[in-house]
Amino acid sequence: MTFPFPSRNLEKALTFLDDSLLGSTCNAVERGNRRYRKMQKTVYRVRTQPTISGRIALDMFRDAQGPARAETMKTLHHARRR
Repeated sequence: MTFPFPSRNLEKALTFLDDSLLGSTCNAVERGNRRYRKMQKTVYRVRTQPTISGRIALDMFRDAQGPARAETMKTLHHARRR
């Protein structure tokens, strides 16, 4: 089926596909760049003062809950073995 008036994007795509000298894009490189940008965004988001204070508070809370958490895990594993 052919259309009498192809769109401009279709013309560009067909020109690209017909040209053997044009190289293809590498999705792996683009995916790696996205992963790098996301990692950097995460790193810089963590460096704000409120976030650092929150992380320290969370670590302290987890340390305080450690013995109770260990006992709970021990009980759950023991119950699962039965």
